[in-house]
Amino acid sequence: MLPTFQQTISFSRVFAVNTVLGMAVYGTYEGLIERYAPVADHSDEPNNDVLNNATGQIYPGSEEWVDENDDAMERATLPQHFLAGGLGGASHAILSLGLEMKVHNKSTIPQQGMNLNITNATIMNRFHLQYPTMNYSLSSLFHHSMAHAILFGSYQTTKRMLLSNMTLPNNNNNYDISHAAIISTAGGIAGQLQHVTSHLSEQYLGVSGPRVSSFRHLTWPTLRSTLLAFPISSIGFVAFEYGKLMINADESTE
Repeated sequence: MLPTFQQTISFSRVFAVNTVLGMAVYGTYEGLIERYAPVADHSDEPNNDVLNNATGQIYPGSEEWVDENDDAMERATLPQHFLAGGLGGASHAILSLGLEMKVHNKSTIPQQGMNLNITNATIMNRFHLQYPTMNYSLSSLFHHSMAHAILFGSYQTTKRMLLSNMTLPNNNNNYDISHAAIISTAGGIAGQLQHVTSHLSEQYLGVSGPRVSSFRHLTWPTLRSTLLAFPISSIGFVAFEYGKLMINADESTE
């Protein structure tokens, strides 16, 4: 059965909004890492000790790879990844709040009190602007910041732990497969951690309904939704990592 025109419009709108929000998150995250990642200095240290110190937790054998590709993601420390991820989540929240604002003609204004997270303001005595309340805005900001800090920070933590405890094969094909498997695994785990964090924080902060003020009364996400978060996030990080490598390779040939 083909979707109706209204369903197509609704899907296209949701897809466009999610695309914009995703680009804002990744753009903010990557931009901050590129800007503030420590820069290695090899002038006085031929054995790459300076690079090791700058990177914080670097995995064995990656010094040459980082040096050749000048990868800021590898040079950045784990706290920087957590912080940049949180600020990326903040950009997601701010854009989302902006998209939730609506302008209504006075005759079409919803009744007051229908949504506790919405406040009305009069504009030019003819139109009303609906915008989220301050309490809801701050809760949404903290919710998205925490979830994305966990996503990017835990991804880098897991990836570096796996790379430091595994011996990658010398064969190029096997190396690529092993490296992709590590990225996929780390991305999937990070997605699951973000899913759990997001589910719990939105209850505690009252983002999606009445606030649950006691940690004991918070409900955990279902096993099914947690398992589904793994492949979605895994694919996203593989695309992010290898897309970044392809862009860097194109720039180096120019």
